[in-house]
Amino acid sequence: MERLNDRQLKILRVIDEGNITGEDIVKALDSSMQMTSYYLNALDDDGYLKVARVYDNETQEFLVVRAYLTDQGKASLESAEIKISDAIVTSPIVTTSPIVTSPIATAIASPSITPRTEPIDYARIAESIAQINTQISLIPEGRRELVEVYLQDLQNEVNFAYRRKLVRLKAYFLAILNILSPILKQGSEPFRQPFETIAAQLQLPIQLPGKTR
Repeated sequence: MERLNDRQLKILRVIDEGNITGEDIVKALDSSMQMTSYYLNALDDDGYLKVARVYDNETQEFLVVRAYLTDQGKASLESAEIKISDAIVTSPIVTTSPIVTSPIATAIASPSITPRTEPIDYARIAESIAQINTQISLIPEGRRELVEVYLQDLQNEVNFAYRRKLVRLKAYFLAILNILSPILKQGSEPFRQPFETIAAQLQLPIQLPGKTR
């Protein structure tokens, strides 16, 4: 197994500790987004982790909404037996290469959002997530695992007031919608109503795909 350097192992560690979004990883590393993106891409390409991103039209950037370790990444952490210090040694690496998105997440251009005039009803979003979970067995196995992951992330954002951030709520929801788009096109009605409710609460003027009649 290839030996990873201290910075690469630090990134794997902070992700393993639950810092899964780009914002959280950058804060945990006390690094720049450019530097973090460079390493995330490299570790993704080498099979140590997976990174899911969505495109935000407002910031015109790809947002890291979930990073998680592969079995190879977990094995590297276990075998390294490292002790992570608080200080992080920075390196003068600069990349001008465009960010390459992971195969597990197709870039979704979210529509422009106008400022909300009404507060978000988090209880209604929670109810809709529960509805989706009751129908989770209808999702093909190849897509079900990712949907469950993103639903859990969305649920955590909704349940804990101190974690709520609109950009992450939208990102998780759009990631779920992207995964289930083929199913919705086939006319899977059990998912339509909860998706429409969540989209309305997040003020995402999307049109759900429907079965052609």
